[in-house]
Amino acid sequence: MNGWTFLLSCLMTGGSLLTMAGIWKDNIGHFYIPVLMAAAGIVCSMLAYRLKDKYQLSVLILLAPWPAAFVLTGFRGCFEGLKAWINLMITQWNKVHEDSIALLSGNIVQHDLWASTVVIALLCGEVTYFLITLRKYGFCALYCILWVMVQLFSSAFSPAACIGLFVPVVAVYISNQRTEMTHRGLLWVAGLTAVLVICAVAVPQEDMLSMAKAKSALKLSLSNMRYGQPTLPEGHVDEADRLKANENEMFTVTSEQKKIFISKAIQADDI
Repeated sequence: MNGWTFLLSCLMTGGSLLTMAGIWKDNIGHFYIPVLMAAAGIVCSMLAYRLKDKYQLSVLILLAPWPAAFVLTGFRGCFEGLKAWINLMITQWNKVHEDSIALLSGNIVQHDLWASTVVIALLCGEVTYFLITLRKYGFCALYCILWVMVQLFSSAFSPAACIGLFVPVVAVYISNQRTEMTHRGLLWVAGLTAVLVICAVAVPQEDMLSMAKAKSALKLSLSNMRYGQPTLPEGHVDEADRLKANENEMFTVTSEQKKIFISKAIQADDI
């Protein structure tokens, strides 16, 4: 069962790593180091769990890879890199919702992104192993939903990452806390994985674009239901005459902020 748990942990952690790689793309150099740190986190968690009955201090094994991670990052950049993650989410939120939430201040460089990725990868490796080993189905689902939300907020949705995240959740759900994974359960998990892989590979990009168009059409329909049909020409000069012919109220501007306007009359003698 340890091998099965190790495989599921690698899948779930791999989904997180694919998400990070898709978000930052070429902005993170030497991405193999976060991968190695994630693997080290899984292995140390496995050793700590297997030795917990023999040695009370086996939990300290979890701390073994952390000094190496901080040495590789030069003991700097982790918190600044986390700011970059948060700023990315805020930027995408402002773009989608036309909002103006302020970004976190700070001078963020490429090393900061890489340092935070190393730390997050190590943490994911240790967390995912214990989530799967302890059969915490609810927390596994919450972990996956969190990473999918990160993908959506960052406009970096990855079908492969979602497969790696959700297949272990299904496996944990099939094998409960009291029973081992049966052959039938393995077949269900393998079948679901095959279906997800086929869908991720077979669905063309055009279908994804059609879904985006359908989403835009739905937003426009909801806007028309809420505010009515648009009456302004929206840049079409040949339709601007309707504004002159119609004496009804065209639109109303409402501001929630108190503003003071100062006007000055200019007479012809002043020119």
